[in-house]
Amino acid sequence: AFSSINHYLFEFAIMSSFQSLDIDTLRERLVTREGQSLSATRGSLSKCALRMREFGRATEAVELDTNDATLAALRTAGGELIRELKLHDLEMKKLALGSQAAEAELSYYGSIKVTTEKSIDSLNTEINVLKNELLNENKKKSRIEEYENLAQKASTKPPERVSKRKLKIVEEEIKNIKSETDHIQKKLDVKGKQFHLLLRSISDLKNGID
Repeated sequence: AFSSINHYLFEFAIMSSFQSLDIDTLRERLVTREGQSLSATRGSLSKCALRMREFGRATEAVELDTNDATLAALRTAGGELIRELKLHDLEMKKLALGSQAAEAELSYYGSIKVTTEKSIDSLNTEINVLKNELLNENKKKSRIEEYENLAQKASTKPPERVSKRKLKIVEEEIKNIKSETDHIQKKLDVKGKQFHLLLRSISDLKNGID
């Protein structure tokens, strides 16, 4: 029983917060300074200290009077102490796993944040590019409309002043620019919707984290 208890005290010293303490010092602290509460939680350091105090009393009883009753009480106290140390070790491992899970979750959300920020920057860049393209196309469209007005005025003059071929070229150019402008506007609308969906996803993600 004593060798088993020393073995678990050694493991306990390694796994617990008393990593820098030797077994004798750990045993002394458990006996003299901890374990005052009878309602301590199972697997807690206080419960281990309580079991250690009980084991110490049982040891003293055997030293004073060695008989079947005191030896049985010592074995029982030793078994309870070993079980409590095992429970404490299990609790420490659970806490370590919980800490690792929390760190992994924070790392996951951190990576999502970075990816989201990059997506926002990329969408903003695309939207700005499309806005500039649309602005340029609108300027072209305005100039073409001026040309179109001039062409309409010219078409009322004698045929020799403006040929039908030139009018057709101008009309085709107007048609192409209008088509290109509409295409850019549609792309801009799509990017705008994507941007709003991304912002909504960020908001949902933030609410989920909170």
